[in-house]
Amino acid sequence: MADSPINTDQSAAASAAKMASATIIDNSNSFVGAGLASSANNLIAQSANTFNSFFSPLTKLAQKVVGVPKGAQPAQPQAAVVNVKDSKGNVINQDLRVKIRVPNDYLVKYTVGGNGELGPDKIGGIIFPYTPQISYEHKADYGNLSPMHSNYTQYFYQRSSVGQFSITGKFTVQNEKDAAVYLATMHLLRALTKMRFGTDADRGAPPPVCRLDAYGDYMLSNVPVAITSFKNDLPDSVDFFTIGKDNKSGYASLYGLASVPTLSTISITCIPMYSRAEQQTFSVNGWLNNSAIRKSGFL
Repeated sequence: MADSPINTDQSAAASAAKMASATIIDNSNSFVGAGLASSANNLIAQSANTFNSFFSPLTKLAQKVVGVPKGAQPAQPQAAVVNVKDSKGNVINQDLRVKIRVPNDYLVKYTVGGNGELGPDKIGGIIFPYTPQISYEHKADYGNLSPMHSNYTQYFYQRSSVGQFSITGKFTVQNEKDAAVYLATMHLLRALTKMRFGTDADRGAPPPVCRLDAYGDYMLSNVPVAITSFKNDLPDSVDFFTIGKDNKSGYASLYGLASVPTLSTISITCIPMYSRAEQQTFSVNGWLNNSAIRKSGFL
């Protein structure tokens, strides 16, 4: 015969009740016997209270799943807050994230930072929401001579250079604001790779020089760059989020009806663009000893 299921709440309550109602019967009329019976009854009552206080929370905890709200509705997600901290947990006021700052005339209502709503902290350009992969190369070029009847090649210095930057980062979209930031970033990148043309007042001008910042002064700070190319993936293995479908938000009036991937990768290639006037202010001794030169964008 199968055992019946045990209700932990009822079992604990029954055990506590039995212990609370239990008494020691004393048939003697002596003072000592009455005192022992009274002490034993008090001890049983205290044990019952202890039993009930210990097991009652456990039985209640067993009847519910911690962390799941009533009806299993998902909790409302909170807005992301960026706090850059040092090794001791102190908040750093300087923004060390990877970003590309662009000239002010490119900051219109359709681009990131143009209307003060889309740009994270009004960054005024392109910011990577997740840590991207960055690679670039420093190089010193040497020519060589191979004299006749010589055992060794002779090398002579020619020039030094900093190679192109390759920046690859992920973008995610979970709501209309994320979708608007994604569209604004793409809209801006397309403009940054085009020359002024047609009816532009400064037609014929090349794409603008931007400023690259990443990870602080001794890393990449205020580096002048020109974007030579960018690549955007529209994968077929992720969902697409549709912006503007309810026509209730301000983003619908900006971008109309559009679908964007919930997860994609954007790759940007740019080159350092130091003017001749800037190069004349550079010195190796200044680079080694003067922090102002490092902050001016030289690598």
